[in-house]
Amino acid sequence: MGVIRFSSSLASLSLARRGQQANRQSSVRFGQSTPVLNECFLGSAADPTHWGHWFLAKAIRDQYNIKVQFVPAAAHPVKDAKKATPFHHRLAMAKLAMENLTDVSVSDIENHLPPPNYTINTLEHLCPGFRTLFKDKGVRYPMGMGLDVLETMPQFWGDRGPIILENCDLYISPRDKTQADLPTVLNYNGKQIPLSIKPVKTPPMKVSSTLVRTLAAQGKRLLKLVPRKVEEYIFDNGLYKPASAMDSTLGTRVTPSAEKSA
Repeated sequence: MGVIRFSSSLASLSLARRGQQANRQSSVRFGQSTPVLNECFLGSAADPTHWGHWFLAKAIRDQYNIKVQFVPAAAHPVKDAKKATPFHHRLAMAKLAMENLTDVSVSDIENHLPPPNYTINTLEHLCPGFRTLFKDKGVRYPMGMGLDVLETMPQFWGDRGPIILENCDLYISPRDKTQADLPTVLNYNGKQIPLSIKPVKTPPMKVSSTLVRTLAAQGKRLLKLVPRKVEEYIFDNGLYKPASAMDSTLGTRVTPSAEKSA
């Protein structure tokens, strides 16, 4: 009887181990998607990465306890890619901007996907089955974006936009608006699409990549707009010319403590 009990224990242990293994295999099968559902996709032209990107990534991480993957676009499929700063510069600046943010990574994935690449292609690469993710799995992919991007989706994203909206939780900062101003439905070229919005609180600030490029071309200090290492990179590499000698009287360090590990 003792032998039988011992065998039963071994059998139970074997079954338990097989069950654990099956669970691990199941999670691997579900995706290459399951792990990244705990990581928010935050895409941008990143030309350059500025404090707005930094604070949005940090706020998403802190307020929702989720990792963030910041993804510079290799080339914009709609806008004139020739006008964009070369990808290796934009990637380098993104890494410098985010280097002290724990649980925020910078990915060069879009540089490895065939052009023209659209955001939906990147999401499908990160999450196989993305196009029917909510229908098939009942879950949505975390995706951060600016409110301005959401509002212009019907103009630039074509028939890919509704698929993204239907399968993503959107982590959005109202910026200069209030949380109550965030839409719950988007009129997408006549189609009313319900939105799954996750409001993100960020400090009010007037910053854009366009403003950074404009001031850099004038040789003005940028520390109110970008982290110190990004400013140094811009001028050390002669980006956004024409750039004259910097006016040291313009601009001051913005929240110096923000550049420490956060």
